[in-house]
Amino acid sequence: MKKQQIVKIHLKSSVLPALFFGAFSGVITGAVVTVYKWLAARATASSAVLFTFLRHHMWAIPLALLLLVAAGIGLGALYHRQPQLRGGGIPTAVGAMRGTLPANSLRSTLASAALSLFAFFCGVPLGTEGPSVLLGTGLGGVAARKAPKKWHAWERFSMTGGASAGFSTATGAPLSGILFAVEEAHRRISPLIVLTAVVSVLFSEVTSALLAPLLGCETALFSFATFAPLSLREIWLPLTIGVCTGVFAVLFLRGYALLARQLRRLPPTAVLCGVLLLTLCVGLCSDSFISTGHGLIEQLFEHTPALWMLVAILIVRAVLSLSANLSGITGGIFLPLMAVGAVVAALLGRVLCMLGTSAAFFPLILCLGICGCIAGMMKMPLTAILFAVEALGMSQNLLAVIVVCAVAYIIPEALKEDSVMERVLHRHQEHRTHGKERVVCEREFVIEDNAFAVGKEVRDIFWPHGVFVLSVQKGSEPSPLLSPGDVLLVQIQSFDIDHTVAALQAITASV
Repeated sequence: MKKQQIVKIHLKSSVLPALFFGAFSGVITGAVVTVYKWLAARATASSAVLFTFLRHHMWAIPLALLLLVAAGIGLGALYHRQPQLRGGGIPTAVGAMRGTLPANSLRSTLASAALSLFAFFCGVPLGTEGPSVLLGTGLGGVAARKAPKKWHAWERFSMTGGASAGFSTATGAPLSGILFAVEEAHRRISPLIVLTAVVSVLFSEVTSALLAPLLGCETALFSFATFAPLSLREIWLPLTIGVCTGVFAVLFLRGYALLARQLRRLPPTAVLCGVLLLTLCVGLCSDSFISTGHGLIEQLFEHTPALWMLVAILIVRAVLSLSANLSGITGGIFLPLMAVGAVVAALLGRVLCMLGTSAAFFPLILCLGICGCIAGMMKMPLTAILFAVEALGMSQNLLAVIVVCAVAYIIPEALKEDSVMERVLHRHQEHRTHGKERVVCEREFVIEDNAFAVGKEVRDIFWPHGVFVLSVQKGSEPSPLLSPGDVLLVQIQSFDIDHTVAALQAITASV
């Protein structure tokens, strides 16, 4: 095959569809997520007003308790009938992008976003970034499913672009959104993954920048000032923060596993009611215990509570955020874990200042602690580094950020601790495959004319989950691109062999 023919096939079958689906999912995700952020901000503000009202009108608290119990029972019934509505958005979205979980319909995606707004109104400490990623994934998937049949194999690429756009729009960190697709969603680098994510994020950022001023909402997650750079003599500071946040990440992840085992023994509806009632009770004591954590992070930069209050906030927010996540209440865990990391860093900063460290380093310690917790608890060190530069203004302390993220990531990784996202995703997969038997077999598939696989390398294709390409027998001239007549020998490990074979035929058969 001549080079000109290879280039033509590559452009027609790979580059142009990636540009189209990336642009489409980026525009629609940028618009919808920006509106969602505006609604979430209104729900959070209304929650603050509600809790202030309850603190000044004690007679209304019994009524609020009854309403929350009714809401918990209603959510339990809804989640029992529609289990796809449960849980935070990122693990569900990642499962759909990897092909380990079925993709949500547009109706289910919008319903999940609406339920998260209810959670924000109740003050449940969950974030907006999870539903934003889920919205992007769902909207991107719809874009491919509504296209002609020959484009359906692009669904997971379009979902990936939408997820990256959702993360970028929610956090105001476009580079982190692109890296999210590589590091967390697929854990591999492919030119098509990167191209789709880049195009989606580009169009979503432009769309959000045009729409956000009309709604009066901010595109950036934080607006911290830049910090003075650390010298090499002060490298001990990021090393100390990295070790402390890494050790805390291990304790946090093990506590998550312990809490999951305990809550599994209780009826799901009882857990939902318990989370809502506990949120009300601790919210009446202090706003620092509830809500997304965004306000708490900004508060810590302006005024640090007493040590005993920091310890109380850390314990309450950690337990309540994890309980809410395990109960199935819709909402993200990224921002709440950042808030937990900020509290850990505030505790560490207070201790270091008492031991003689300059108080001028305290804001820097807070940011480094947040980065360490992202790298350690979520196991996303590269995303944490980019996020620190984009969202936290840490460009002048890049070496310190790298040190913190590397150390905080190595400690839980060395102890074989899975991230929060992976634990939730694993739990979803267990529920889906419960009672099913896995089939293992080998089959051959011939790539036909005009098939989706034509013009692509093996690495560029999202093969169905549990499918491994063992060999490629070239039917034409040697080329890194797959061509008509090539024979693929694949190993299949699947709980639904018919569905997997149908997915393989959609990739290799003529359309």
